[in-house]
Amino acid sequence: MASRLNKRENATVGAVAGIADITGIQWAYYLKNARQQGLPLTLNPRILYRGYGANCINIAAGTCFQFAFNGMLEGVLTDGSRKLTVAEQLGSGFVAGFASGIVASPAELVMTQQQVKGGSLGSNVSRLVLAGPSACLRGLTPTCFREGIFASAYLGLAPVLRTKLQEKMPSANEEALRVLAAVGGAAVCGALSHPFDTVKTCMQGDVERRDYGTPKQTARAIWSQGGLAAMYRGIEFRFLRQVWQVWVLDLLRVKLSPILFPASCGLVQSAGFGICEGSSVGSLAFDVERQ
Repeated sequence: MASRLNKRENATVGAVAGIADITGIQWAYYLKNARQQGLPLTLNPRILYRGYGANCINIAAGTCFQFAFNGMLEGVLTDGSRKLTVAEQLGSGFVAGFASGIVASPAELVMTQQQVKGGSLGSNVSRLVLAGPSACLRGLTPTCFREGIFASAYLGLAPVLRTKLQEKMPSANEEALRVLAAVGGAAVCGALSHPFDTVKTCMQGDVERRDYGTPKQTARAIWSQGGLAAMYRGIEFRFLRQVWQVWVLDLLRVKLSPILFPASCGLVQSAGFGICEGSSVGSLAFDVERQ
């Protein structure tokens, strides 16, 4: 359904979905980052929600970019005349996610610095800008790979899994299948992308490069601290966060498009809720249920 919406509409749905997502799960970002960097864990909400503003910008802008870019790719690949193949769904999701790293990395850098050092959003931005481009783009490469793998989960793998489950269990509750697909997608892509995320977090928490240098040097340093287990520190919090995100972003893409942009969806009013005709439930990118 992404191909039915224009770039502005795709971006708007992505931004709204991203902010709703991060508001509910920001605390898991802190706990995950703390585990990866060896910082103490806490239940203090004032600490758990450090960097919330920067992360809202990150998630809204990044998800907005991914939605819009993925929608553009879908339009190019299908010309709006057919469904994406499984390979196209996964591939377009990865490309959209990888490209969004340039948006996500600086915002996550500010969030991570706030979590480590405290201070306001403005003071952290000013400090990083004064440190120069190399500081502002710290952790960009691992962020791009992580985002590519993660986006392929919620833009590609989750809808593929949901479609296959619906084919096998046509009478099953759709929301239950959505949760199962979210768990499956998050498990696979979380396992593949977490080492990139650990490298990214450690690099961005150490802008001064006291312990971590380039991505390769950082990976070696983390490995020396405990091998594979060290590369997967904090994965429990990230898995929880990813299940939430894959489910929420899947759900909101399906539900928000006809609410925000009924004309673009060919809206038909039914029982007080807008339904787009002729769309495929299996297409995650802004799909809506058939009547």
